[in-house]
Amino acid sequence: MNTQNLQKQFARIGAKLQIEVQKRKVAETSFSLDIVENVRKEYFKLQVIQAQKDKELVLYATDIQPKMRHLILVGINENTNLNPKNNEVQKFLCGHDERHWFAASVSNNITKVHQAMDDLKPIAVTQALQRKGVKLQNRNKRHNKAFIRQGEWFFVPQPKMVLHKTEKFLTLKNEPLRRAGGGKPHIIQEVFRTGGTQVYVCHKFPEGLLTPEYKAYLQTNPKAKKWNWTVMRRNPGVYARGTVKHLDHATIYLPCWHQVVMNTESRTESLAFLD
Repeated sequence: MNTQNLQKQFARIGAKLQIEVQKRKVAETSFSLDIVENVRKEYFKLQVIQAQKDKELVLYATDIQPKMRHLILVGINENTNLNPKNNEVQKFLCGHDERHWFAASVSNNITKVHQAMDDLKPIAVTQALQRKGVKLQNRNKRHNKAFIRQGEWFFVPQPKMVLHKTEKFLTLKNEPLRRAGGGKPHIIQEVFRTGGTQVYVCHKFPEGLLTPEYKAYLQTNPKAKKWNWTVMRRNPGVYARGTVKHLDHATIYLPCWHQVVMNTESRTESLAFLD
């Protein structure tokens, strides 16, 4: 792996890349990519666990877009004993969004930055872009006719949506919205949700347990009753209105009800939508 060349490729988008390589007696070579924040700066950290034989890790950046401050990072685990077609491939969109650097898993068929950005859009957003006829040069802006985006969350306007009197009582105020597994919450002024599946969430089970799973777990682990469980709903229909605040993003304002959908990176991270 040519570490200096990879660092130069990240430097072209204005990012610092720190690489740590460790050789161990493991079955497979692996790597992890993180964003590290400290008092002075923010940078990408690539940690590689290199197996001593059979597999070789190849990492390189492609479709580098300095003006956009985005690139595609490709990681290939080459098995010297197998056909190249069987090599394990992972791809990430790495770039800068508003105030911070980010890295997001994308599909293996992606070769271009604009493809990766489209790949992360959920179906509801893609349909809204087509319905509103948003031009190609505007479809990746954080605010266009089809949606407003804050981080990984898209807000698709529903101007005709009106709540009935009984539904208004179900509206939540200053509701936190976050990925399953934690993270800094997005605080929404007004939230209305419908449907979804009830789950029980705690620090041990951030993605939640279904009611039968929860009851069965408590029967075999009585001490778990003291784990500060919270009842939430997995994959509900969520709608937002008013201000949306987040520590790492500029506050946005939703004048009418907007459908809330998360980017599709969840399919590669096995994350559930909890609210």
